[in-house]
Amino acid sequence: LTLMNNIRWQNIYYFLIIIYISFASSAPSFNVSGDQFLKDGAPFRIISGSMHYFRIHPLQWTDRLQKMKQGGLNTVTTYIPWNLHQPTPSTFDFQGILDLENFIKLADQAGLLVIIRPPPYICNEWEFGGFPAWIMKNNEARLGLRTSQPEYLRYVDAFFAVLSPKLKPYIYANGGPIVAMQVENEYGSFGSDKEYLHHLHQLMLNAGLNVVFFSSNGPSPLMLGNGATDDVLRTVNFGYNGDVPSSLKILRQFQPTGPLFVTELWLGWFDNWGTPHQTRDATTCANTLDAILASGASVNIFMFVGGTNFGFMNGADGDPNSEDPFNRYFAITTSYDYDAPINESGSLTEKYFKLKNVISKYAQVDIPTEQCEENSGKFLDVSERDIPISSQISLWEALGKIGQRYSGPRPLTLEVFFGSNMIFNLIFNLKKNQLENIRSKSFSI
Repeated sequence: LTLMNNIRWQNIYYFLIIIYISFASSAPSFNVSGDQFLKDGAPFRIISGSMHYFRIHPLQWTDRLQKMKQGGLNTVTTYIPWNLHQPTPSTFDFQGILDLENFIKLADQAGLLVIIRPPPYICNEWEFGGFPAWIMKNNEARLGLRTSQPEYLRYVDAFFAVLSPKLKPYIYANGGPIVAMQVENEYGSFGSDKEYLHHLHQLMLNAGLNVVFFSSNGPSPLMLGNGATDDVLRTVNFGYNGDVPSSLKILRQFQPTGPLFVTELWLGWFDNWGTPHQTRDATTCANTLDAILASGASVNIFMFVGGTNFGFMNGADGDPNSEDPFNRYFAITTSYDYDAPINESGSLTEKYFKLKNVISKYAQVDIPTEQCEENSGKFLDVSERDIPISSQISLWEALGKIGQRYSGPRPLTLEVFFGSNMIFNLIFNLKKNQLENIRSKSFSI
């Protein structure tokens, strides 16, 4: 009887081992092995495009994601704007156009994997690089942006404590589509604080976000050296007419092993106020993409879907050392069309079809070109129509209803009102040609 019991327990033991091995081998996995990405144990090439959910109306998300899939992409990449998701120190917004979880679900339903490029900093084309304006009220944090300064990191940690639980269920290993996350954004163009980069990486690891982590920098020794740590995958960014072999060679000098990945292939560009709309030749763009894919590298096309800097969220670039004051602060336009393959209105452009033809040489494209609906999902094109205006209201009349009024002896800064847009009305009292006092009235909207 004892022998029979031992045999019975032994059989149960082996049965449990078989179940465990079977489960472990079938569990979703995405990682780096040698010079390749492995998806569920098989070699995988990322062919991605950037689409920013916060720059596109939620009703258009599905349309844009489906068109990305039809274009041959297998992944969508997006930034996360800290300043929109945490408008004040005590409030968080993940609703409507900021419903990040819904966007991830829709990408998954469209058959796309997801790459997340989270805060703190995202890009200069977005207001304050994505930082919430209220962080400037803390002098120590203000002076320590994008460094390991403790007060600054305290705010970063607090936001990730809210963000990370929203992302964790959608990690690929947990059955979701998120396969990779960025550690800072083009940090080599800004600084070299490796302690700061380690902190961000560890922050995401400690939150259980077990994905492939990468850095993203320009193709120069300074940027690739300063902008990353050795425990994350280094990747490179360059433009439509860039020297592909040279850029990948420089990347290899800093990343001797691991998959080659171009995380920003700029096949368009943003517009500045007062300049013509930026465009890039579609054939040249296609040839550059062809060269990248022929090298065996993975790629993310930036931007694949154009969008809009809604409200006053457009950022700026410029040269602070320029002798021309206009060039020191060069404001980005409200439009973020970017001459993207899927333009701001949702139409498929000539560039879209040329890129799709290139992609089809290296990957299976399920939807034939003739079945792509060129104009589906786009907003009404009013560029050549007269739209009658039946009513109007003065901004000055509406201020009291849409904004918060402040009246005091001196103007206040934007940070006091958490970065709201402000309109100032200064009232001067003059007495005997001397300035007697100034009163300030302002509305934050």
